[in-house]
Amino acid sequence: MSDASPQEITAQVRQKIVELALQGGYFDTVQRAGPELDRLKEYFRMLAGQVPLPPATPGQSPTIFP
Repeated sequence: MSDASPQEITAQVRQKIVELALQGGYFDTVQRAGPELDRLKEYFRMLAGQVPLPPATPGQSPTIFP
């Protein structure tokens, strides 16, 4: 079993999602899209660490998805 904390594992999963989206060109395609994909663009920016994640809502403990 891994000695990584849940936060470290989450960070690794987020990074892998971004790497795959960049590798396949999906990330860049979404970023060039119109305003109809603004929410997805912001989500990808959060996963990539380009903008800060929103604070957790009390009672929630988000992990992979902001």
